[in-house]
Amino acid sequence: MDVFAHALWTYLFFNNQEWVWIGVLVSFLIDAITFVPIMIAMWIRGDKMRGPPTLKGTFAKRWAKLYNATHSLIVLAAVGLIIYVITGSLWGPLLAWLVHIIMDIPTHSKEFFPTPIFWPISSWTFPGFSWAQPWFMALNYGALILGFVWLLLA
Repeated sequence: MDVFAHALWTYLFFNNQEWVWIGVLVSFLIDAITFVPIMIAMWIRGDKMRGPPTLKGTFAKRWAKLYNATHSLIVLAAVGLIIYVITGSLWGPLLAWLVHIIMDIPTHSKEFFPTPIFWPISSWTFPGFSWAQPWFMALNYGALILGFVWLLLA
């Protein structure tokens, strides 16, 4: 799913939580910390900025590995455990991270950044579909609009 939809869904799901804006930021950053540096490298190289980012060059290929960590339930559980051990409680915005991963599982195809939910234990990924397909974009943003209308009217 695209980064903006993740942020919007996070707000819809957690709008009644004190930490909603931190959750929106967490959900956004999960993708942005991987793709923004790659897009900057593309811009510096003079690559066209249309479509998905290209993974030309060592920098982009290495940086793209960060996607594995940010989209892994294993890494999320480890971070949650560390936070719990340090603070004695779970940090709410981790739920935004969890929802982000769950939404990406079916909406990423094997061809473009499949979601490695069990990384680093396993590189298995679900054979999903591309979130960029027009039918899904229309369905996704249509559902988001309905969700925000419902939120405004409730």
